[in-house]
Amino acid sequence: MPTRLEILDYVSLKEVRHLTYPAVWRVVTSRFASTVRGVAARTTDVTAGLALAVPGPSGQFELLSVYVLPMLRGMGFGSSMLDAIEGEFRRLGFRLGIHFLRVGEHNQDAACFFVKNGWTRPVVNKLVCHTTVPLAFETPWLVEARLPARYRIVGWRSIGADQRTMIRDFDEAGVNDDVNPFIYEEDSDPHTSLALVDADGGTVRGWAITHRLDTSTLRWTCSFIHPSLQAMALVRPLWLEVTRRQRAFPELVNIMFTVPVTEPRMARFALRRMRPWLSGLAYACITMKRVA
Repeated sequence: MPTRLEILDYVSLKEVRHLTYPAVWRVVTSRFASTVRGVAARTTDVTAGLALAVPGPSGQFELLSVYVLPMLRGMGFGSSMLDAIEGEFRRLGFRLGIHFLRVGEHNQDAACFFVKNGWTRPVVNKLVCHTTVPLAFETPWLVEARLPARYRIVGWRSIGADQRTMIRDFDEAGVNDDVNPFIYEEDSDPHTSLALVDADGGTVRGWAITHRLDTSTLRWTCSFIHPSLQAMALVRPLWLEVTRRQRAFPELVNIMFTVPVTEPRMARFALRRMRPWLSGLAYACITMKRVA
């Protein structure tokens, strides 16, 4: 099957953007239109696949995606495109490629592909958990959660300036970038992004920030309970309220959330207590390759 590889810029990539994920293409369009590079593998009949990468700092580039049409996999197109995109960024003066990938619980094909092509063995940094609203309401420890009378749950966007200032003044190591609400509140879902507040003084004691990924999927992007209250398991009634509000939108049936492996207590909870009611589990990983 005759094949040719073509280096593409943003304008040329538009005609083959269906060969990457919509979310990846949105990132390219909004941030990297002038610097993105792609490699398309073409046969006499069809564009068989596409690899996309963008420049980063300190001589690094990020490989965003490598995709081959299902009926043409196992024929070397992926490896050829990967080699070509590495060569293009090497020519541009970059030394290290980085790729963030998702590896399935029972399918490690993606990891094997990169290792076979000289990339490092993927290192897990997050658990990627999938479930549904019906499954959530079958989860005993969730549906049995109760909120103590001294607390109430309100919409995240309803909290005032003074409450936001108190959050910014939290002197807690637990409020890192993974759970910082101000990093994630932009474009958050207004109906299901919530705050846990003290009913007396209105002090914010926790939050859950969510985003709609598509018409059927809500990502629970980050959630947090003040460390002094974590022993009370207040995150459970907070999650239950998110689920109740999500249920008000029947088409929004899927739930996705991630758990950093740097939070071992939460990772253990996900694998032991959440796993029976998950519809899917995968691992978010990073792999690298020195190209020069």
